[in-house]
Amino acid sequence: MTIPANAAPFPCASRHRSKVLLAALVLGACVTTGATAGEVCPCLGDLTANGEIGADDLAIMLGAWGNCRSCANCPADLSGDCKVDATDLAILLGGWGPCGPTPANDHCTDASDIVYWTGSANPFCTIGADTDGPPSTCGVPSITAIDGDVWYRFYPSIDGTVQIGVCADFDVRIAVYGENIFGNCACPGGLFGAPLLGCAGTSSFYVCDQAASLLVPVTGGDCYLLRVGGAPGQRGKGNIDLNFFVPPCEIASSTKLAATGIEADTEYGIAVDISGDLGVAGAIFDDILFGMQSAGTARVYRYQGNTWTPEVTLIAPEPFASQRFGVSLAASGDRIAVGAADVEAGCLADPNCDTGAVHLYAFDGTSWSFDQSLVPASSDADPLDKFGSRVDIDGNRVIVGAWDDSNANGTRAGAAYVYRPIIFLGAEIWIQDQKLIASNGDDFDNFASDVGVSGSWALVGADTDELGGSAYLFEEVAGTWVQQQMLHPTTLAASADFGYSVAIDGDIAVIGAPDFGAGPGKVYVYERFAGLGWLLTATLTAHDGANNDRFGASVSIEGEKLIVGAPGNLGGRGAAYLYWRVFGGWVERSKLVAGDAAVNDSFGGSVAVTGEVGGGLGLIGSYLDDVGAATDAGSVYRFNGLFECTGNGVAEACDIADNGLSDADADGIPDICEP
Repeated sequence: MTIPANAAPFPCASRHRSKVLLAALVLGACVTTGATAGEVCPCLGDLTANGEIGADDLAIMLGAWGNCRSCANCPADLSGDCKVDATDLAILLGGWGPCGPTPANDHCTDASDIVYWTGSANPFCTIGADTDGPPSTCGVPSITAIDGDVWYRFYPSIDGTVQIGVCADFDVRIAVYGENIFGNCACPGGLFGAPLLGCAGTSSFYVCDQAASLLVPVTGGDCYLLRVGGAPGQRGKGNIDLNFFVPPCEIASSTKLAATGIEADTEYGIAVDISGDLGVAGAIFDDILFGMQSAGTARVYRYQGNTWTPEVTLIAPEPFASQRFGVSLAASGDRIAVGAADVEAGCLADPNCDTGAVHLYAFDGTSWSFDQSLVPASSDADPLDKFGSRVDIDGNRVIVGAWDDSNANGTRAGAAYVYRPIIFLGAEIWIQDQKLIASNGDDFDNFASDVGVSGSWALVGADTDELGGSAYLFEEVAGTWVQQQMLHPTTLAASADFGYSVAIDGDIAVIGAPDFGAGPGKVYVYERFAGLGWLLTATLTAHDGANNDRFGASVSIEGEKLIVGAPGNLGGRGAAYLYWRVFGGWVERSKLVAGDAAVNDSFGGSVAVTGEVGGGLGLIGSYLDDVGAATDAGSVYRFNGLFECTGNGVAEACDIADNGLSDADADGIPDICEP
């Protein structure tokens, strides 16, 4: 007997039936043996599990006619005698048609109101439903249609974000529609139909095996339509769960990292990074001893107790004036990489060489020491390459950007270099693993405008290509880095600077486009799916975004927390925005600002986030901050409590500042959450 791949078991009825039960089945009743009172279940005989007994089920039954090979798994044997014969055919024909009554909210015009909000379940059933909604793909390859749909309305009371979660016993699909141009909750389709806001298909979550989840920004008082259905031929039952996230709170900090010797025009905070309890910030025009004006430094801090304590000031192994040491930096474990884009490596006799270098420093548990300098091969070290303008490190991989490198792609097309350590004569040395260029690069693309590395994946931005910017994903395969995908949103306009900033952590890649539109900026989030590659899963904008904000000029991600910098916000005072990942989407939770902000400070020009210590830590650079009379000296602001422990969906810092939770030790974690 051939058993169809999509044949469903019959959880609502026993395989061993009495004559009374058999008689009920012949009449087409839906047996609820073993089900809770009032539960709707598929009719016996619905072999394709599409909510009705029809010709498709008949074809399966006739194809299986005869003795069952396996009595334990013989879906078309409806009588339980281990044979598929006329008795089973009579049972099936007795139930011909829809498996249950048509749902009252089967059509959009009959949408029912969702009653329960914030974590309460709303049961639904699509058995017996037809399809009256339009096709919905939402750009998600797995969602080609929504079949057998039922409809709901909901009205948020205030502005915010709604997380819609659906648990079901079938391959479920959901879609959300907003008001039409006249402010009406019209059904979708037609000239003035409701616009589609988003849709989602089945994913596996820890709360249920088959679920769909969607985050939707909403406006208080507006009407929204929720459409619930299934993949083609799929119907069943489940629950709808709505969770409302209030608008983001504002967290202001006037606490700056201590930095002695910072003078005017130092631009301290041009770059920042965090790794665990280790923090580092660059000061590219910092003066050091022996007349080295604007040589640059990198200040290293350790988070101890509830504060960042200065640990060491790193300088270049061969410092000299104006080498921009600290223009980029990255930390991973006990290692720090510092870019010096104007180092004259390989051509010291030419003061305008500016080839660039990256210097590595290591911590032995007691002190920091210089480890090694990374430079391009001498045959590849061209003047003005700006090697080291961007750098990232993850474990035993370092990636370095040289956005002005000229190569096979053209003049100043840009390149990225990957390095790894090897053991040579008993000592660890770092070697150039590979030089990366774009498969379709061109002159002045700015490939390596920013770079990121995580495990076996590297992410490289190219923000000035003719498409408005692109980003490239490379994977290390059998020791070779291979370009696997080019990322470029279809709605991107020219000069959006997509790829100006990038960050990658595991299977999530984040790309900033700070000049999108008239400069309000956007951030794009991609996720990697097996067999599908990297797909765009979220497009982020600030809740209060405005022209010239440059939202996305900097990005940092760790796990399910993301910070986006907007250094142009409010006349250049700047801001940063904290996002949390919730059921596959991203919710803006907090706006971070400087407590003493002033015009043109560029707060948010650099950002870093970690959740390993301190209830969620953030470092935000404000590299043009005036410190006293020192113009553009620069500052780095610290933020604690960016995650949450109370389960109310609000960052700890907001609970303390806005909700009155006590924090006796001022560590950014409410006392009720302390061990």
